Amino acid sequence: MAHPETLKTTLSNSADDHSAAGQKEGGWFRVLLMKNLLFSSLLVLLISSAALAENQSIPIDSSLSPDGRIELWIQPGTDEGISSGAAQIREVKTGKLLGKFAWSGFGVKAGATSFEVIWRPDSRFFAIKWEENRGWMTGAVYGRLNNGQWVEVKRPSEDYIKDIVKKCGVSGLYGKGCDVPSKWLPNGDLVFIFADRNLIYDHEDLEKEFMVALRVVDQKSQPLKMAKIISIKLISREETERRLKEQFSNDQD
Repeated sequence: MAHPETLKTTLSNSADDHSAAGQKEGGWFRVLLMKNLLFSSLLVLLISSAALAENQSIPIDSSLSPDGRIELWIQPGTDEGISSGAAQIREVKTGKLLGKFAWSGFGVKAGATSFEVIWRPDSRFFAIKWEENRGWMTGAVYGRLNNGQWVEVKRPSEDYIKDIVKKCGVSGLYGKGCDVPSKWLPNGDLVFIFADRNLIYDHEDLEKEFMVALRVVDQKSQPLKMAKIISIKLISREETERRLKEQFSNDQD
């Protein structure tokens, strides 16, 4: 029979062992819990950082103005699966936001190469084009007022499209083609190119292209609220074919 003191000591040692084991298990549990919490926090941080980076503004390729003072940036929208957002007009030196305009287009996300910017040599106007939906390219025009504010110059597209449709003798448009800025003329007017799959040469799979010259400034050299149609001309078949061949060759390179 064990002596009471011996039994007491044995029970005490056993309790200490169980306590130590419990503390050890508890310590491991707390370490594991802390690791899980740390991992979860890092995962949330990474996801948040990725989402933030996804919506960060990025400069549009080759969008620097001729005087080197202004550049265009793209701020993607937050709607998942929708290509939309805001284009920002920024001062290069300070990063100051001078203006912005909303856009939406084809695809799930727009990048630095999704837009093409055409500046007027005096850096007071720019035209921009992008793919609005599958098979249709569109564009817009913006100018700077004397007070430094940037505004859109609306286009009388309904008027010149109506005239083009009438000249071609068709009942309507197919909706696949383009209505995009092409170049600035020496006198400051802007040329848009209009084409549609329903406007073709007889018995040929070749779309007609029209050159629409627009005046975008008033007599005081201020941006017009609505551009004025100066001329509408059909580009020759030979010139259209030459341009398409040249474009195909560039795409192959």
